[in-house]
Amino acid sequence: MKNLTVFKKKFKNYYSEKKFIIKPYHLEYIYNKFNKQSNNLNLENLFEYCNSNDIIGLFCRDITVTYIFDSKKKIFKHEHIIFFLEESIKRLIVSEFILIDGTFVFPDNYKQTLIFMYYDNIINKMIPSIFIVTNNKICEGYILIFDFIKRYITSYIKNELIHLNWQSFTTDFETALITAFKKTFDFIPNLKHNGCFFHYMKNIYKYLAKNKYTVKKNKSHYDYIIKNVYKLPFKSNIEKNIDKEIKKICKKNSFYKDFCQYFLDEWSKYFKDNSLVLKDIHIKIRTNNSLENFNRTFKHSFNMKSNMNFIKYIDNLLDLAINQVEFFKEHLNIQQKKKVKKKKN
Repeated sequence: MKNLTVFKKKFKNYYSEKKFIIKPYHLEYIYNKFNKQSNNLNLENLFEYCNSNDIIGLFCRDITVTYIFDSKKKIFKHEHIIFFLEESIKRLIVSEFILIDGTFVFPDNYKQTLIFMYYDNIINKMIPSIFIVTNNKICEGYILIFDFIKRYITSYIKNELIHLNWQSFTTDFETALITAFKKTFDFIPNLKHNGCFFHYMKNIYKYLAKNKYTVKKNKSHYDYIIKNVYKLPFKSNIEKNIDKEIKKICKKNSFYKDFCQYFLDEWSKYFKDNSLVLKDIHIKIRTNNSLENFNRTFKHSFNMKSNMNFIKYIDNLLDLAINQVEFFKEHLNIQQKKKVKKKKN
């Protein structure tokens, strides 16, 4: 069949990959036509069904799908489904800044959807490019995912004769994800991890609420802590002085003793490795709010009372992503027309 190609190969002795190049069809079409049996379709069966029935695409774009799974029974079963939006993959590679985060809207039997976005300086927006539906959140699973993405990108770079320009990646503070990404992409010189400022403050708020800083009689202590820890990521040379700074803040009152120890245990390391040194970081990548907004829109596209049908889920995800890519292209065309007008004038 021209519309679909499938191949298998061994991966690290005990993992297998299946790759599907879709000259794509609309998954919603399949969902509506075969609704009764769709709950029983997994990804492999779905694409094999499409292959045997020669379903014609309703979109005129490519989506590359890779399915990584265990080929032997192990304690941790891996199942990762990776979607590449071909129209935005080149922009992802040449972008300097990327965001990675998970959404907890996912189909049955999976744990999360991991999303890659890149910063496009032409329109000053974050654009989605890669989606990974995964059934675990362990370091080994992330390494499998990132290793495949690395090989995909490396192959793309060779074919397109472009360079990988990543300078930093922004995530929350999930240790397994950060460790796996750094290990996989250690060949990129001076690749910096930016910790999400929003998640940093969110965790501080949680700690203070849990330890009764938010009660009325402690409000002055709460305000004092928030005001001072908020400023820390933007201070000069904070990576060298973080321990002194937090001790100086907490020295004012013995009430802050426990908070001081909490901060030293949980957050000092992120300042020392530059993850929370945000003074000179572009405002768009200080947080992963762009991904949070995408996740919120994605969540609202479902009726959360119903079962998370796999095909419906993937269809909503890709529709939303493709709409954002189209939005980028539209704005790019508008800006190019403006430049042409200026030259003429």
